[in-house]
Amino acid sequence: MKNTLNIIAALLLCAFSFQLAAQIDHWETVVFAEDNWNYFVGTSAPASNWNQSNFDASIWQEGQGGFGYGDEDDNSIIPNTLSVYLIKKFKLNSLTNIEKFLLDADFDDGFVAYLNGQELTRYNMGVFGSETTFNQGATSSHEASLYRGRKPERNVFDREAVESLLQVGENTLAIEVHNVNSTSSDLSSNFYLSLGKTDTELEYASPPEWFVAPVAINFTNSNLPILIIETEAQQPIPDEPKIVANMRLIANENGRNKVDDEANEYSGQIAIERRGSSSQSFDKKGYGFETQEEDGSNNNVQLLGMPKENDWVLHGPYSDKSLMRNALAYQIGRDLMEYAPRVRFCELLLNGDYQGIYLLTEKIKRDNNRVDINNLKADENSGDDLTGGYLLKIDKFTGSNVGGWTSNYSSRGDIPYQINFQYDTPEADEITPEQSEYIQNYVSDFEDALNSDEFGNAENGYPQYIDAQSFIRFWMVNEIAKNVDGFRLSTYFYKDKNSIDSRLKMGPVWDFNLGFGNADYCTSGNPEGWIFSQFNQICPEDGAPIPFWWERLMEDPNFQLALVEDWRSLRQNILSNEAILSKVDSMQQLLAEAQVRNFARWEVLGSYVWPNFFVADTYEEEISWLRTWLVDRLTWMDQNIDLLLAAEAQAEFQETQAYPNPFYDRISISIDITSTPRMYQVQLVDALGKIVFAQEIEASGGNIEFTSPQLAALPTAVYFYQVKDKNVLVAEGKLLKD
Repeated sequence: MKNTLNIIAALLLCAFSFQLAAQIDHWETVVFAEDNWNYFVGTSAPASNWNQSNFDASIWQEGQGGFGYGDEDDNSIIPNTLSVYLIKKFKLNSLTNIEKFLLDADFDDGFVAYLNGQELTRYNMGVFGSETTFNQGATSSHEASLYRGRKPERNVFDREAVESLLQVGENTLAIEVHNVNSTSSDLSSNFYLSLGKTDTELEYASPPEWFVAPVAINFTNSNLPILIIETEAQQPIPDEPKIVANMRLIANENGRNKVDDEANEYSGQIAIERRGSSSQSFDKKGYGFETQEEDGSNNNVQLLGMPKENDWVLHGPYSDKSLMRNALAYQIGRDLMEYAPRVRFCELLLNGDYQGIYLLTEKIKRDNNRVDINNLKADENSGDDLTGGYLLKIDKFTGSNVGGWTSNYSSRGDIPYQINFQYDTPEADEITPEQSEYIQNYVSDFEDALNSDEFGNAENGYPQYIDAQSFIRFWMVNEIAKNVDGFRLSTYFYKDKNSIDSRLKMGPVWDFNLGFGNADYCTSGNPEGWIFSQFNQICPEDGAPIPFWWERLMEDPNFQLALVEDWRSLRQNILSNEAILSKVDSMQQLLAEAQVRNFARWEVLGSYVWPNFFVADTYEEEISWLRTWLVDRLTWMDQNIDLLLAAEAQAEFQETQAYPNPFYDRISISIDITSTPRMYQVQLVDALGKIVFAQEIEASGGNIEFTSPQLAALPTAVYFYQVKDKNVLVAEGKLLKD
């Protein structure tokens, strides 16, 4: 299979290389940020025709770009202002040798660009084509990139735009840059306009040193679903707010999809924005979008077999060169937990530009088919209604509409790093004071109980507040992946109404692109060691520590034993090496064709992309390393899982009186009984207290032995056995069913 995949990959790569060479020969830059520009500080409105070709820009001041307040990326210092207006004239000798052009924009905080009087693109300045004023602030903050060694925002325009927007002779690039507010400490404005030329002649100027030519893939068909998104006038998708776009989703039953096929999964309006934190620095962006009706209202739809909803995520694997780490973690999570996000691989075409392999993923939210808890309404502020449902998150206080509170407990002793709890549902701007007070008090009461001397007591300690199994399964997914962000970032938990379930539950799991050995810090690339108990010691300076919950829970013998028993049971089936590696193999086979296109578009194989622990030259080597890492990780966990038990619990578990352990259809229980035969009552009880096997057995001489097809039919799990002599308990213990 591997040789076949390599041959296919090599043939496809040759084909795509030919397609790349047949189009644009090279790129040249006609407008540099460092050029002299005419500019106007927006203390008042500029002339109404300021962005038109016939406007006389010489009446404005002239200076070297960029324009700002005098920090590291400014050449011309201007006073603090909400806006500055820029004009740059440039000449073109011909359009016939220009296939594409692009605008690289490095700015703080928003801008609108015009070319020869027509709006070209905008960012953080509202809806495309809408009117702006000189005293209008940007919709959100945006930090400049070049001075931090990152790439600017890129806007690519095709041959059609070349013909409709550019002209032979003099052209006018006009840009208005806006700050987010009048008290902002910086403003940046650096813009470059470059041409993709089909001839070999250097006609204008070579691009700046940081410039990387965009790669064009002649993408026509795929074995994966094809997602096509087009924004108005090809404007780039901002960090926030969402902009309106059109989306087509193609997924044919025969498994072969073409770009020009009819959109049979979805065709309609969406609202889309970028998503992610550190991943936004990657060239390949992630997105969040809502499916909408034309009037902007929610359009709940089924996509690629996933249940109807309107909130979705497009995750673009970039530093994760296996392309599958999130998908793998979510699949494992779905095997173990009440809910984990469903995912489908697809290939994305954005404004005609091939973007590679993406994961179309369910966004975590309250929904009957996602986190299935009560839909808490604004008028539910008392009684049982008030008690749920709440979806919460442990994370950094970044992003929009973020609200919550800080834990009363630090995970660092005398170092004042705090744990932040965020409202997800209800959102920060929707939760009522009564609801906020209730859920804060509930979580605080749980933490107080967990920190108390009687923390393991069923009535006074933590068990009354949480669903322990959900915590155990959440722990397993994050520890299998040795997720460096696990337990402390993008960490969800939720609570339903008391009348349904009064306990906190951990999950769903989220964000594993740095898991499974893909990070080179805090020893996360090493398949050995626990994250939950060692991260805070290994990385004491990290500002987002793991809550004290996990180490404290592991001090409770009951929690320890339940976790170890569950692990041993699951390793026989759901979490076996074979089960997990089969997921990897299945995804590798599915992605064999598309990964070639992906890595032709994003040339990251063989290169370090933060924070890679391992760098391979080929996709096959990436997958081979991931498989080896997984086996090593699971082996280490098997070898060390018993050490999580207290000494007395280890002895109890190891020295069970029954065998074989695990059992199949036969059990032998060692017991101190007389040589005279007598009847004993034997029963097996599952973890929920249900009697699953009961029988009277005659025995003598030290062992009670029995075989039954009822035993063979029992599902794999941990069971509790009891032996009674005339209703007097004479033996009990635990057994694992194979």
